[in-house]
Amino acid sequence: MTVLSFRGIEKKSPSNVLKLMLNLAHAVLNVFLSVMQKKKSKKDKPPLLK
Repeated sequence: MTVLSFRGIEKKSPSNVLKLMLNLAHAVLNVFLSVMQKKKSKKDKPPLLK
């Protein structure tokens, strides 16, 4: 997957760059949602980061 996306950036093709951006956004969103779910499941415990 990474090799294909790097080739797309080298070719400057907008579709591959857009796919890479969407993949990055999707990964960030998944991490954010998993963190939020962990916070919701541990409401009785005080958050560690605060």
